[in-house]
Formats: sequence, structure tokens, C-alpha cells
Amino acid sequence: VNGYVRVTVTKSWATINEDGTYTPVDNLDVNEIALSDLTDVDGCKWIKATSLEEEFFGTNAEDPNTYVYYYSEPLMGGTTSQDLLKSVAIQVGLGNEYQNKAILISAVAESVQYVEADGTQEIADLNAAGIESAWGVQVTIDPDTGAITSYGY
Repeated sequence: VNGYVRVTVTKSWATINEDGTYTPVDNLDVNEIALSDLTDVDGCKWIKATSLEEEFFGTNAEDPNTYVYYYSEPLMGGTTSQDLLKSVAIQVGLGNEYQNKAILISAVAESVQYVEADGTQEIADLNAAGIESAWGVQVTIDPDTGAITSYGY
């Protein structure tokens, strides 16, 4: 199915359990984990919204380690997007409390069905209404390409 894509990325520290699963750890500084995305690269089709709370209130008080990205062009069924993340790094010289901890990066992708652009504002508005209904985001869509040209809340 063709669609618009939103990815929510969350970073955290975790303990690795004996069975290979992870248990998030809340008492370590997640700011020591640095995510580097590709949104600053020319031609990148990802739009970084950072977080919904930041858009509403200037900060993400609920979870400052969650980032929201929108792919600006609809993806056709069977195709893939451009890469989103470039690297994950930690600060040098972390204390002993970080020993035997893992970095846990969670990415949740969501899609809203896309109606193929035909050059009419009616279809662009239909796609924009679908995105607003599903994600609560108001977008402007190019009627010729179906690409998201701006967004807001």
C-alpha cells in the first residue's frame, strides 16, 4: 500500500537480561547517548519534528528522548525510504554505573494511506486530511508530486 510515513525514535539505557531481552534503566542520563540523523544532508527527504511536545510546548516534558520524523514524499508499496540515522555514539569517560548497560534504540514506523497525486488540490487536500486525522498534524501537500511541503500543529 502506498503511504506517508512517520517514524518515532526513542533512545534509552537498558540492562541485558539472561534471556537476551532488555529492561530499560531510568536512573542513567540518556543525554549521554547521541543520535545523529541525516536531516541536515542536502536532498534528505526526512523532516525532523523532534517531538510532538516540543512542537506544542517548546519542550518534550513527557519524554525528552523521543524524536519524530516525517518522510516528505509518499512511499510506494515495495519501496524503501532514504536512511534516517547516521550514527549512535556515547560520551567518552562515562562512570561505572554505565558498565554492562546497553543502548536501546526503539523505532516505530506508522503509515497513512496515500491517494496518488493527480495535480488537483482536491486530492492534495484529501491526503492532508488523512494525515491530520491519523497523526494530528496539519500539512501542506504539493498537488503535482504528493510531497509534504510544510507541517504544523
